[in-house]
Amino acid sequence: MSEQGFGDVIQFLRFVPKLPRERIVFLVPREMRRLIEFNFAAPNISFYNFGSPTVPSADYWQPICSLGSLYLRNDLDPAAYLRAPEGPRIERPTGSRLAIGVCWAGSSRHLADAARSSTAEAFVGALALPGVELYSFQTGAKNIDPALLGDMGIMQDLSPGIHDFADSASLLIQMDAIVTVDTALAHLSGALGVPTHVLIPYAAVDWRWGHDRKDSPWYRSMTLHRQAKGETWSQVLQRVAALLTGR
Repeated sequence: MSEQGFGDVIQFLRFVPKLPRERIVFLVPREMRRLIEFNFAAPNISFYNFGSPTVPSADYWQPICSLGSLYLRNDLDPAAYLRAPEGPRIERPTGSRLAIGVCWAGSSRHLADAARSSTAEAFVGALALPGVELYSFQTGAKNIDPALLGDMGIMQDLSPGIHDFADSASLLIQMDAIVTVDTALAHLSGALGVPTHVLIPYAAVDWRWGHDRKDSPWYRSMTLHRQAKGETWSQVLQRVAALLTGR
């Protein structure tokens, strides 16, 4: 049962293959169903949208994040564990050296959103460099402002082709790297094995990222960029840009 946020679900999907081979009824968020079914479809698993009134009865209920208490040990494997289905393709201009996907904000309903979210202006200001093509994975109310980009073609807006997490996965694997704030896209990119750079706010209290390490025990392809006290997101992004471009 997927009772937590999208990122939490992705983080603990790694344990689904360890489940017993008895009949399993998997309640999944509607937005994630196509991705989850593509990766974990099996004769003993039936999938239902979370909240569906037609879910069959079961002998036991297990929240997905509690799978860690059953299977998490010191030998946590950070290797990629998700695959992307066929989906939308990006248009990569001739001469571009790096295709970088970006996401500057998470859901405004998150209690710590004010600390974790940045702005499109900060991302464009730091990452719009020669030879770098930017692709926006931002969706919803905080999507890209066309007035920011004008006719310069600084960033391609991918949101029209993103209808669920399967679409996002198909686009993510076409990127050379992802730069994102701490949101579900970070987990999806890490689970796919895409080079992922995550911005961690100074006042972060999220247990999964630890306190001082730059790598992640959950995702081998992930690098954590921690905000220092008094540091702006623009300053953090300048460091990320220097790392990506070898400056």
